[in-house]
Amino acid sequence: MLKRSLPRAIARLLAGFKLGLALAAYLGLISFAASGQNDEADKAFCTYTTEQALAQRDLFRTPSLTVSPTQPSIGTAPQLIVGVTSKLSDVRKASLTLKAAHANCGLYTATTEAQIHILYAMPSIQKEVLLNRLRLIQTTSDTLNALISEDMRLVNAHNLTMQAVYVLESAKVRLDADRTATLADLASAYVPEQLSSVPLRTLVAEKLENEDQAQKAEVKLLKEGSWDIQFDAGVHQPLSSNWNSATTNHPGPYAGANFTYNFGRKSSARHFDNSVVAHNEWKKTQFDDVAAQAALLKKQIQDTIHTQTEQLNILFDHEGDIEKNLRAFDGVDTNNAIGFRNNLLADRLMLRLDIDDVRFRLTRLEQYLARNF
Repeated sequence: MLKRSLPRAIARLLAGFKLGLALAAYLGLISFAASGQNDEADKAFCTYTTEQALAQRDLFRTPSLTVSPTQPSIGTAPQLIVGVTSKLSDVRKASLTLKAAHANCGLYTATTEAQIHILYAMPSIQKEVLLNRLRLIQTTSDTLNALISEDMRLVNAHNLTMQAVYVLESAKVRLDADRTATLADLASAYVPEQLSSVPLRTLVAEKLENEDQAQKAEVKLLKEGSWDIQFDAGVHQPLSSNWNSATTNHPGPYAGANFTYNFGRKSSARHFDNSVVAHNEWKKTQFDDVAAQAALLKKQIQDTIHTQTEQLNILFDHEGDIEKNLRAFDGVDTNNAIGFRNNLLADRLMLRLDIDDVRFRLTRLEQYLARNF
């Protein structure tokens, strides 16, 4: 029975490896596609904002045509005015609109990069932990195979019963089930391949800096309406030919300038500047923004480290109990003693697998904290 089960175990092991390779290839393709989609989204958004800014720029810097009838004063003939009008504020807004668009483009890119880092921080660590667990399962499986081979020599020499060896084979079944569950978890732990290697604290700082620059660019654009100079030029043509003065029947050019100033300019500028400060403070504390989400991620990792450390100490206590029981069977080679010892050995192997798994998880979490916060 045991000899027939070993080829099946090997077949299950190979099938597990094939499944793992297939999953790795599948996840790699998805990661590459997702990373490309994010780059395309950044480019599309920047194109969208830039095109709108260019449209506004063209409208701002192009003079407006003015066509209207007018009567300059009582006693003069009605006239048709055809001319162009241009405002100094529009000329300034033309360049400021493009600067605001570029600032919003940089803000969007910085925001999405930080969001992706936060979104995939824990799944990235989890994926590494799962891959490491697969290696631990394979190492434990090899150790069990060696123990089974050693005991099978005693079975063949009729010095040990099959029941004493079966507990080791039972542990192999549990390992295969663990491998299957680990592979399933690995399939759901999706992480894009081309994640930013920049520390999260730097990404958040860059995002907040871009937020500040985008707000300042928008506020600078809004401030342009507080004072202005308007230029007008064109020709005027009398609408009536039956007027007393012959000289008024001829078209003539006209030109003018108009200066406007809003007395609330300084007060509004102060409020605009205060709005930038208030906006920046809001973004630092907004629940669904990257600064607050990064703080939540840090708290989550710290809590996980605390919980895993407590669990690791419990596992160490169990390992000590198993070691104590194993020492009680030193030098005892009866069938029952070997069977019980095999049970303890199998439990120790499974326990050490979990201990090494928790250790690796703790190491990765602590390394992530040190690098990113």
